[in-house]
This record gives sequence, C-alpha cells and structure tokens, in this order.
Amino acid sequence: MIHPPPAQHSRPLWVATLVTPLLTPLAYFLVLLPLELSGNASSESLFRAIGILLMVGLPLAFGAMCLVGLPLVLLLRSQRMLTPGPVLIGASVTGMLATSAFTGLLDGDWNPIVTVWGFGLGLFSGFAFCFIAGIPFRKSRT
Repeated sequence: MIHPPPAQHSRPLWVATLVTPLLTPLAYFLVLLPLELSGNASSESLFRAIGILLMVGLPLAFGAMCLVGLPLVLLLRSQRMLTPGPVLIGASVTGMLATSAFTGLLDGDWNPIVTVWGFGLGLFSGFAFCFIAGIPFRKSRT
C-alpha cells in the first residue's frame, strides 16, 4: 500500500505569516528593555524606543516577510522541502540582510554587530514561523 507523503505543516501558513512579523520586533524590544533599564534610562527614552519599534520594526519585519519570507516558504512547500532547516537558513539570511541594509541606509555605515544581531532576529523569526505553522522539527516514525 502506498502511503501519502506526510504533511509539511499542520497549521495554516497565513497565520504564521501574519503573527511572526509581530513577534520579531517584540523579541527585539524584550532583549533591549533590560539594557535600557540597566543604565540610567528615562521613561522618555523608553517611549522613544517603543515608538521606533512601532514605526520602524514592524514595517521592516512585515516587508521582509512579504518580499522574501513568504515567497521562500511557498517555493519550499511547492518543492515538498518545507522543513525547519531551509526556513531557518532563509530567515537568518533575510534578517541579517534586512537589518544591515536598514542601518546602512540610516547611518551610511556597515556595522558587523548589527549584522550578527539581524542574524539572531532572523533565526528567532524562523523558529517562531516553524512553531506557529506547525512545521515539524522531527520526522514522524510512521
């Protein structure tokens, strides 16, 4: 008897596509928050950070998802290769390039720390996407 191939994801991709770009700036903020609070940061600087997060982080995250992430995921699904490995690699590279390009446009200078930070944010986004979409990290033994 021929068994159908296992499902590549157990939850809708559109949900993961909408939720993941919301989680990425939130993760950025939650990592940045203790750093801001450890110094002599005022509430004004905290509100400024939240404003920048909303005005810059969300559009950047949604733009990266719509321009690169979603087409990559749809391509992987059509080729029956929608597994965590390619998703994590694609998300990490996208995060690295998006943050580097954005800071380069703002500052006119490339910063390797920002590149590493973008890689980490992209990796987080990839894990979040896989979890939300139900892309299994282990193959089923059926």
